[in-house]
Amino acid sequence: MCGDPSDTVCDSPDACNGLGVCEPNPKPDGTECPDDGNECSLDYCITGECAHPPTDVGTVCGDQSDKECDNPDSCDGAGDCLDNFEDVGFPCGEDSVDQCDRRDICDGVGACDPNYEPAGKACDDEEVCTGNDECFEGVCAGTLIPEAPIVRTEGPKAVSAIAQPVVGVPDVAMRVTSPDWPCLSKYVGAMRCGGDGKATWCESDADCNNCSYSHGPCLSDADCDYGRCDNGWECSLAAQDCADLSECVRIDFCNITGILCEPAPLELVDVNGDGLMDGWEGTLIDNLSDATVMSLADWTAGVMRCSKSVLPCTVDGDCERGICDNGSPCIVSAGPCPDSSTCVLDEVCLPGRVFINGEDIVPSSVYDIQAECGAYLAPSSGASTCLWGDVNCDGYTNVTDVQLVKLGNEGTFQYATFHQLDIDPCSPQGIINITDLQRVLLAIEGQTYQDMGCTVPCP
Repeated sequence: MCGDPSDTVCDSPDACNGLGVCEPNPKPDGTECPDDGNECSLDYCITGECAHPPTDVGTVCGDQSDKECDNPDSCDGAGDCLDNFEDVGFPCGEDSVDQCDRRDICDGVGACDPNYEPAGKACDDEEVCTGNDECFEGVCAGTLIPEAPIVRTEGPKAVSAIAQPVVGVPDVAMRVTSPDWPCLSKYVGAMRCGGDGKATWCESDADCNNCSYSHGPCLSDADCDYGRCDNGWECSLAAQDCADLSECVRIDFCNITGILCEPAPLELVDVNGDGLMDGWEGTLIDNLSDATVMSLADWTAGVMRCSKSVLPCTVDGDCERGICDNGSPCIVSAGPCPDSSTCVLDEVCLPGRVFINGEDIVPSSVYDIQAECGAYLAPSSGASTCLWGDVNCDGYTNVTDVQLVKLGNEGTFQYATFHQLDIDPCSPQGIINITDLQRVLLAIEGQTYQDMGCTVPCP
């Protein structure tokens, strides 16, 4: 023994070589020595020292799971263990793509991330009853439309609906049902026609398709729009369908006069006598295929007007250009006018109404109205018609109702609207006359709606 007497994993004690020299005595190269904890290095003795040279490139190390964005780890030949992640943008996930969700991509750190189109990008969710479709987190979705209409009582024989205008939505039909009459399920159609249209001559009766509707009272045929004066006071409505199946055919007829007329436009009505148009007028029909179908914006097109709240109110006449909400404040909740008109001070834009009457609308009954769009039905709103003969809807049929009908006959609608007063016959004919007054008097005497021979929707 001589020199360094230490004995380690790679070096034995020094010893004399028999020639007078003290020599080191390392253990053979390649002898295993302690692991340094690095999977990408070797652990063996070299010239008496424990060395850790790097393993070859590709030597297995680390996480050996094989995923879309993370290959098995391997050594780089310099002593480091590589993660082997796929590059950013490498395609992964399912092959399926759509208008809002592109092929998924790797994030560069081993995960497969969604690759959505930017939020707000326009798309089409292929749902007929949604509008303003946009992408959001890979899904195309729109605003579900339409909203529930505002339904109001308009007297014993009429209700009305205020469609909720939405820009850029599909067309809808108004569907009317009643919890009081389970058999009733109809649509708003037969909108009232108006105007003269464009007339040209025709060669035969088959070419004639003039629409005619009640416009009275009348004294001669000239007083009737496309019709004829019946019995010297009322325009006739009895005839045949128009050859062109125009919008008017459900309540009008073809007047064979030798003149070809384009379909008359739908007519806006002024029911409160203030000189401003209040909306459309229509009756109920059975089939959706025959219903009046318009976008929610079109239901109110041309009748949006400013309304100012005046408190309190009893009838529409109490409101400055507004409508009275069934004996409470004037309605002032609405949105901007489609025509971009500006309402001043505390005024708002008020949409027009669809006034619904006809034989299916009977006194003292609840009617629910929904906007139907394909298979989707908007939430419904309902209103109850008034007692028979109670034209001012105060819960009593009395002399006040008689006085109001008399005023309506004279053209005054300050305290009751046209639809409140037009109760005769079973289907109101659009005239306030002596028969309306007679019905109120008979109701005061106890005659019921059925007593006068009017039918109800269900047996």
